[in-house]
Amino acid sequence: MAEDIDDKCVVVAAALAAAVAATHDVRRDRGPSTAVWSTRTCPWDSTIVGRSEAKWTDINSPLGSNAVFDIETRVGVTLFYLTHEGSYQVAGSFFGASKAQAIAHMDQVVEVLNSCYLESTVRLPQTLHEWHVVSIFERVCGVPNVVGAIDGSLFPVRRFADYEGWHCRKGFPAFNMQVVVDSNKRIMSFSIRSGSQNV
Repeated sequence: MAEDIDDKCVVVAAALAAAVAATHDVRRDRGPSTAVWSTRTCPWDSTIVGRSEAKWTDINSPLGSNAVFDIETRVGVTLFYLTHEGSYQVAGSFFGASKAQAIAHMDQVVEVLNSCYLESTVRLPQTLHEWHVVSIFERVCGVPNVVGAIDGSLFPVRRFADYEGWHCRKGFPAFNMQVVVDSNKRIMSFSIRSGSQNV
């Protein structure tokens, strides 16, 4: 009988401690989240969205007034799928689309980019300088036909008041930086974003 009372006291004491701890938790006093994860605030490159919108009707039929997903969302699904290791199902569910819709959206966006921008964006080296860069990379690394090296890194930052979206996959707030360098280690381009965004 005494053991039953002791067990009940322990349970009541634990519940009381949890209730006291919950009322003193300062996290509940934060204001509403300012990070609304929709296609409007996702890190999709506005250049890709703009280019897709500009040439959309050249390749695809115009979106009807009853279309559930706009072009920006379709680009978002495509970029999410191409930059993450998940499936079409994962990419679609992130935007509220089904697997079939995600496949269709990706096909549409990739067709626009390939048909309208591939030749002007992807090309072999043409100038003497570009071929020189290729030869230096091959001499240094042993890998042929390379004109730039790319890498990314996370740079920890102090946690600030509105930190949502800044936590990286490793669990701390950070800047996510991606850099492309030439054969002389000179920066050709870079991108700096919040830690939760893959560049």
